[in-house]
Amino acid sequence: MSGCNGEPTTVHGVIEGVVTDQVIDRPIKDVWVTSGSAVAWTNASGAYWLSLKQGPQSIRFQRVGYAREVLCVTVPGRATAQKDLEMNPILPVGPVQISLTWQASAEDLDAHLWTLGGYHINHSCIGSLTSPPWAELDLDCFDGHGKETITIADFAPDIYRYSVHNYSRTPAIAGSGAQVDMYSQSQLLYTITAPQNGPANCLVWDVLEIDGVTRKLARLDALRNCPDWTLEQSASADKPDPQCAAGFRPVDESPIGQ
Repeated sequence: MSGCNGEPTTVHGVIEGVVTDQVIDRPIKDVWVTSGSAVAWTNASGAYWLSLKQGPQSIRFQRVGYAREVLCVTVPGRATAQKDLEMNPILPVGPVQISLTWQASAEDLDAHLWTLGGYHINHSCIGSLTSPPWAELDLDCFDGHGKETITIADFAPDIYRYSVHNYSRTPAIAGSGAQVDMYSQSQLLYTITAPQNGPANCLVWDVLEIDGVTRKLARLDALRNCPDWTLEQSASADKPDPQCAAGFRPVDESPIGQ
């Protein structure tokens, strides 16, 4: 198709969508959306709208407090395509606290922090705030409710994964009301609640992951079985009786090798 002067007419289409927070699945307003010279901002509902030239295009999404994203799309000619996007938050500079609480049952849920570099913070290895991996567990609660808090004083160039293990096995994590709260400088950033439904044999709830270089936070929120979970390899992994107040034990008094 040509214009009045015989030159081809540029065909445009529309890309629209909704931008949400990947951790809590809520819309994000005031995201700067650009593609070439086209610019848009998301509204209070997280919605954006761009008119772009037909064909392959790249759309960039930027907002303070979130990791930048690039979306590769194919713009339809004289039509509209829906392209939603999730953005991952960036944790503020400074220490981070991750707290686990739950209902009276199951009696014993355990907080675990893993790194790809091989560190594993848990009730038998509390870690340290002054040496790698610069993370530490405060208390091991095994009489219902919690609270178990892991503090990350600083991030190494590693990937951190936070998981919850159902040490008491029954009832299941799913529907337990287990809740993970993330804080920075005593300010609550995010709350993630365990799935309401899931297989009873899934003893592990993988909750979140943090990139230690970028501080990008990603919600995993996945239940899984754990036939190779090291805490279940032998009866020697059983926890001893509490050494202080009923239902709580300073984690540095846990036996080594659990």
